[in-house]
Amino acid sequence: MMLPEIYVVGFEDLLRTSTDNDFNDIVFYATAGTKDAISSVQLVNLPKSNDTDGDGVLDTYDQFPTDPSRA
Repeated sequence: MMLPEIYVVGFEDLLRTSTDNDFNDIVFYATAGTKDAISSVQLVNLPKSNDTDGDGVLDTYDQFPTDPSRA
C-alpha cells in the first residue's frame, strides 16, 4: 500500500511585521484523493526527521532510538 502525500500547512497569527515568523501558531495537514488535486507549485519540502524507529520521538531525545516500543 502506498502512503498518501501529506501537505503540512502552518499559519502565523500576527502581522509579519511584529511576529516570530515561525508559522506554528496553527498547523494542520491535508491529503488528497487524487494525485493532481493539490498543485505542487511553490511548495517546500519538509526536512526528513531523525527518528530511526518511527515512534515519533527524535533520536536526539530517544533513549532507545532503534526500539519503537520504548522512548
